[in-house]
Amino acid sequence: MSGAHPPPSGPPPAAPGATTGNASMATRDVAARIYIELAAKMPSPDKAESLARLAFKLADVFAATEKKINVENAPKVASFDDNFFDELVDGKKS
Repeated sequence: MSGAHPPPSGPPPAAPGATTGNASMATRDVAARIYIELAAKMPSPDKAESLARLAFKLADVFAATEKKINVENAPKVASFDDNFFDELVDGKKS
């Protein structure tokens, strides 16, 4: 079969929410984006490892802050006591 593509080598791409090592794919993606932005502005490549570490730390802070904000803004569950519906129907507190 000429023109056929060889099978892909290496592991298949990770599913959303999967982890690679200690970092989730989402954190890794954010870290990669941060790294690319910072690396593009760096005049010297000799600090690449430090820059990568900084990118992961910033991504971790981003993920933790996002999680905290999501928890704070999550819908709240109303609490009902035993008399709530009686008060609602009768229009008076017991």
